[in-house]
Amino acid sequence: MLAMALVMPAAQAAAPPASASDSCTALSANLLHAMRNGHFSAATAHFDKTMKALLSPQRIKQAWQQQLPAIFGAFKNAEMPQEIHKGGNSIVITPLRFANGWGKMLVACNTQNQIAGWRILPGKAPNAATSQAPTGATVWIAEAAVGAKTLPITVERDGFALRGVLDLPAGRGPFPVVDLIPGSGPVNINGNDHAGPGGGIAYSPYKKLAAALVKASWAVVRIAKRGMPPSTGNGNDVVFADQVDDNVAIVEALRKNPHINSREIVVAGHSIGGLIAPKLATETPLAGLILLEAPGESMTKITITQAIESAKKEVASARKIIALKDHLKQLYSRVVKAPPGQTVSLGKKQTIFSKSASLVQLYKSWFAQKPLATARKVKIPALVVQGGMDFNIPPGNGKRLVRALPYGKLLYLPKMGHALDIAPCRCMKQLDTGKHAKLAPGLAAGIIHWLQSLEVGNGS
Repeated sequence: MLAMALVMPAAQAAAPPASASDSCTALSANLLHAMRNGHFSAATAHFDKTMKALLSPQRIKQAWQQQLPAIFGAFKNAEMPQEIHKGGNSIVITPLRFANGWGKMLVACNTQNQIAGWRILPGKAPNAATSQAPTGATVWIAEAAVGAKTLPITVERDGFALRGVLDLPAGRGPFPVVDLIPGSGPVNINGNDHAGPGGGIAYSPYKKLAAALVKASWAVVRIAKRGMPPSTGNGNDVVFADQVDDNVAIVEALRKNPHINSREIVVAGHSIGGLIAPKLATETPLAGLILLEAPGESMTKITITQAIESAKKEVASARKIIALKDHLKQLYSRVVKAPPGQTVSLGKKQTIFSKSASLVQLYKSWFAQKPLATARKVKIPALVVQGGMDFNIPPGNGKRLVRALPYGKLLYLPKMGHALDIAPCRCMKQLDTGKHAKLAPGLAAGIIHWLQSLEVGNGS
């Protein structure tokens, strides 16, 4: 039996559960995601002092890559977690499926929203009650709730399930709906990602945006991507076509949902979700399309631009910038040519491409996309939302998309960053997207105004 160090927090006075942005379920999911992707420093980012002293990133790596496979075999996928609150603290139990059987991961969190314990033990397959969408109020639904009524929603796929919440306005339906497609990485249904720079996104942007839309009488669906709790499946072994297929399945499920007006389904894609959403609009009928900080040029060009801008901000010499650009072009060329199952390296510097063959294929599929060519095929009204302070997607991308979209309109928000927040600069390291961050001014109001003026079936 593998007994990882589990440091249980001391009993304390009862306290309310952690907020949605810092829930133990979210911390547990981000820990698992970081380990699965080989980001072991990120895996320990939210450990408390005792845990950091006991478990270094190297020890986590050894446990995940050597000890666990020796006992359980290769990791397959995670099932829906259960969060238990006791004495103001929280414990999350996540069933894990391995090649040789089942295990369970226990993550304990203290009242400071830190991981105070971690352990992986032998487990058993979840029963039907825990592998299906819950029918009543559970912790994760309560944390995500923003509507007059918030319901669990499940879309069954081949061997896994996509799960999330459907936020409904007050009154009687059926309602028009906005389907939010999240960005890349371990982004949960509230829009938080604790694994990013500086602690990641923690202010629940999707939840805040959903709340505004629900008040304007639009339903909102927020479903976790494949492999991100509460969804199941292997989120590490997907390509762009899989992401599109999953989201087509979500739209088709909404079309059959009794709470939803099947003729008023609008898809809103954020970041990489904004690469998926236009493709979706060419494959299934939609009433409208919203692109939030979406790519308007190839992902190779965008990522190279990001790297060069970072180098310039660090006052790199012209010679180093030229060398960096050449290095990335060569690296990405190898990614594009890489066959399945092969990692990619160039020189001595290790990258995600030299560590994960599945990520090579995912990026390869992203690099193959031509956003403007896809946009020209979108024959429905589209709103492009572009922030002037977005470091990840340069502001010119929004204008390119609007010019390509037959019925596109631009909502330009000069103070908005990539996380849909108020950003002080077009930079990476200085941005604060913690729990006290706010949606950019004009974002929700601009989207609502566009939705209210939307005439279903009219491309004008």
